[in-house]
Amino acid sequence: MPFHPTANTSMCHLRTQNGTNLQENTFAYHWTGSPPSDSELTNLAIGVANTIGAALRAVTSNSWVFREVYCRNIDTEVANEATFVYPTGITGQRVGSQVAASEACGIVKRTGRTGHKMHGRNSISGFIENDVDGNSVSSGLMALLAQLALQILLSQVTGRFQAAVAHIPRVPLVIGDSTPIVEAVVLDSNIDSQKTRLNSHGR
Repeated sequence: MPFHPTANTSMCHLRTQNGTNLQENTFAYHWTGSPPSDSELTNLAIGVANTIGAALRAVTSNSWVFREVYCRNIDTEVANEATFVYPTGITGQRVGSQVAASEACGIVKRTGRTGHKMHGRNSISGFIENDVDGNSVSSGLMALLAQLALQILLSQVTGRFQAAVAHIPRVPLVIGDSTPIVEAVVLDSNIDSQKTRLNSHGR
């Protein structure tokens, strides 16, 4: 797959493991000036782990293992990068039977501008049965998801990195860019799933 550069942007991948399944959520950050150094990206990875990662742990099952946060500049094909590795045994914090990993809620990231490139979305899963009621999430989980949305909105490393939506081009030789977000919200209280737990599914 060809590399498509995206100017003034770093991408962070928060990686977790559920049994033998690996998954990740990605978060784009916009910066100005010179490309961030490896040490700045290390601080970004730590910042993401301490903010978004901490809030994600609060909503996910303790069977989910938190592995690492990998951050990389994506303005050039060969670029600075850094990884924060979680200590062994760091998991989600919700205790109980886990629901299917396909049962998720969306957190929407908005830039305040119109157009299909001006918003993004993270799909959050890893919930436990007590936090899901039919095909919706409990009020307690909604509050935790709202806290996660707030952490996604934060800038990192004293404002060096602004939370953003990345506009990654699909055409060779076209350079993409990113736009800082102004709002991150839980889309609604409904579970996104095609599993049979949905009310009246298959009837």
